[in-house]
Amino acid sequence: DKFPITENITSLEDFDLIFTISTGYPGVKEWVQYGSSPLGVKLAAGATAVQAPLAYPYIPDQMLGLLAAIKGAAEYEAALAERYPQFRDPSKNQGLKRMAPQFWAHLLIIGLIVIGNTVHIADRFLRRTAA
Repeated sequence: DKFPITENITSLEDFDLIFTISTGYPGVKEWVQYGSSPLGVKLAAGATAVQAPLAYPYIPDQMLGLLAAIKGAAEYEAALAERYPQFRDPSKNQGLKRMAPQFWAHLLIIGLIVIGNTVHIADRFLRRTAA
């Protein structure tokens, strides 16, 4: 009501496109079910890695696209930089910057799982040989 850009907006049907960035409930799924699909409004979304798998079935019929977590943001930044030189500034590409720490965090988790399983198997082996 108070913004001139929204003076002619009375419902979601007045929008050509809805872009939602969500992290929980209501999330992408609810926007598809209650906002986009019943009204025929185009929808694109950005979601966390946990929420993204719930949104994949809606692409491409009920959703135009999905930026899925940091990986999706990094892919989008890379696509922009490839086509538009002004987006090649590394200081502004947060998605690309955050892929390296995510890689190392995933590697650490995998390493801890391997160590935990190795200790568990070794413990079982030692108990069997001691019995």
